[in-house]
Amino acid sequence: MKNCALVVSSGGARGFAAIGIIEELEKRGYTIKSVAGCSMGSLITGMYAAGKLEDFKKWSLSLTKKDILMLMDINVGLQGILRGEKVFEEIKKNFDDIDIEKLDIPYAATAVDLLSDEEIVFKKGSLFSAIRASCSVPSLMKPFKKDDKILVDGGIKNPLPFSIVSKNKKDILIGVDLNCFKKNKENKESYFGEYQKYIDNLNSYMPVFLKKLIKTKDKAVGSYIDISARSFKIMQDELSNNSIKKHKPDILFEISRDSCNMLNFFKAKELIDFGRLVAQKKINNLDK
Repeated sequence: MKNCALVVSSGGARGFAAIGIIEELEKRGYTIKSVAGCSMGSLITGMYAAGKLEDFKKWSLSLTKKDILMLMDINVGLQGILRGEKVFEEIKKNFDDIDIEKLDIPYAATAVDLLSDEEIVFKKGSLFSAIRASCSVPSLMKPFKKDDKILVDGGIKNPLPFSIVSKNKKDILIGVDLNCFKKNKENKESYFGEYQKYIDNLNSYMPVFLKKLIKTKDKAVGSYIDISARSFKIMQDELSNNSIKKHKPDILFEISRDSCNMLNFFKAKELIDFGRLVAQKKINNLDK
């Protein structure tokens, strides 16, 4: 039996690829004994730990592009373009919240407290609160307030959180990095072009002052959102690479950033299938 500890990074919609990877791992005889995640990775691993990943997959596949746009609740303040409440309320309607201590396997999620600059690791309490905090991407989603903390995406400090997963010495350490990126001009233009197309779809829902934040005449520099997104990703690349070097996972599945825009949640099927193919190729090479 191949017992393993699974860690899934941040990566937005590319997190769906982790579903395909998990399915292939189980098909090949791997038993996931513990999980940890950041941002979208915290949602996927949380659903797995709760025994609801298959139901979550079916729900995600049922959503149309229009459904997803309607779940993007525009925030009239400047703490984030999206409030983030609508989508989590919809998730709560379909899946019961549960205390992390009552999950089938150990689970951990990471967020960052803006007031103390500290990484906050969730290993107990409400699962959905942990996920909501971990998914609060700066500038995109409004921070999550809990007790005396103002919490945002754990990717600021620990986008690929090997350090927080519960792991026995003999467990295989497996990572899913959803933010690999080939550094060339073509991929950069493709990625941010797709990002802008998605944001453009939200225009009809936005007040005028928010529209100004996502538009710019200076294509070389980009809009406020472009600059925030690029800065965040440069930082995450460095942090993820350092985490990989430090913790040396036994198996690392890499999902290229140019495989899908982080906001293309309507591409769940393609991403799940893609993740499965990535896992098949990797495991086949390991078995040679």
